[in-house]
Amino acid sequence: MCILKNLTVDEIHYYVENHKPYDKAGSYGIQEWIGFIGIEKIEGSYFNVMGLPVQKLYKELIKL
Repeated sequence: MCILKNLTVDEIHYYVENHKPYDKAGSYGIQEWIGFIGIEKIEGSYFNVMGLPVQKLYKELIKL
C-alpha cells in the first residue's frame, strides 16, 4: 500500500497530460514521475505496489 501526499490540481493535470495513467492499475505508476513526487510511504513490498510481488513469486518458485 502507498500513502500519497495531497496532490495539487496542477500536479494532477500534469500527470494525466504527460504520463497517460489510463492503462495503469490504480491509475499511477510508482516508478514514474508521480511516484517520485507523490509517494510519502510504502507499506509492504515495492514490487507488490508495482503490480508483481517479486519476492513472493521467487519464494514460491524455489519451492518447486
